[in-house]
Amino acid sequence: MRTFGGSMMTAQWDFFISYDQADLAWATWLASTLEQAGYRIRFAHWDDVPGSNWVSNLLTSIKSSTRTIVVLSAAYARSTTNQHEWQEAWRQDQVGVARRLIPVRVEECSAPWAMAQIVPIDVFDPEMSDAMVRDLFLAGVKRAVHGRTRPTRRPDHGRRDSVTATPPRASAGTRTGSGAGAGAGAGRTSTDRTHTAMAALEARDYQRAATEFARAIRRDDDPELHYYLGLCMMAGRRGNQMDHHEFDALKRHLQLAARLPHSRIAWCLVSYDWRSPAGGVALSPDVSDLLSEVEPKHAREIITYLRSPGNPVWEGLLATSRSGEQKSVAP
Repeated sequence: MRTFGGSMMTAQWDFFISYDQADLAWATWLASTLEQAGYRIRFAHWDDVPGSNWVSNLLTSIKSSTRTIVVLSAAYARSTTNQHEWQEAWRQDQVGVARRLIPVRVEECSAPWAMAQIVPIDVFDPEMSDAMVRDLFLAGVKRAVHGRTRPTRRPDHGRRDSVTATPPRASAGTRTGSGAGAGAGAGRTSTDRTHTAMAALEARDYQRAATEFARAIRRDDDPELHYYLGLCMMAGRRGNQMDHHEFDALKRHLQLAARLPHSRIAWCLVSYDWRSPAGGVALSPDVSDLLSEVEPKHAREIITYLRSPGNPVWEGLLATSRSGEQKSVAP
């Protein structure tokens, strides 16, 4: 419930989509992505049917939507006809506490005056696949809805596991991003982004790490980068703390890295949490065999970024890690 003009009104939609006609294709894709993720949206291109009053619809849509998403492009920024749409949302939340206005940049461009102070979601990197753009867009929307993210545990001061200190080697054939679509990352190679992503992962900045890993990936046969991206998407949580969208996105990336034993173990750990009843079940023989293939350094890596006590896969990882530590100090 919110107050509009002194009266109480229940929000009918989660998002109102504000766009310029030049960006109709982008607006339609964003609207479809939000609807498929379960959000209620108001999109004039679909909802303003013949016979309806578009002026009345517009005013009602903005006021009875929790948030306004602006499909931000150079055309939108130049337009004078779209100003009242985003300004209405901005006036209701000028300091951004409720995050009523969410710019989604679909190309490299500058936002109009007050909107320039608001952190946008960027979806225009041409080197990212549709699935990656969708994941990053929905992750940004979720953060806008729920507020800031927080680390789940304190840093391990003075400790650097060898696997987190050394970034994985970038796949052959990587190239430098170019053109306006590369945005702020223009001129950065896949290797540069991988180094940045590994540093962010070590600092538990999972959102930044996920963004950089996603941009570093050039092909679906980059298993190490898909694995690390999956590790970021876990964000220190158990599988049963994820929603369906997060679970499916994580599954896709870990399966793209399925030839790596540690990626398959990470997936076993998350899927066990997701599917198992309270109290759990014993560790299956096939998972036990898989654990024997995981190098101790990768076991320690997963343990570092995910906490899942009581999970038999987790206990197996602990045993693998400890076994490796004992071997390393053996005479």
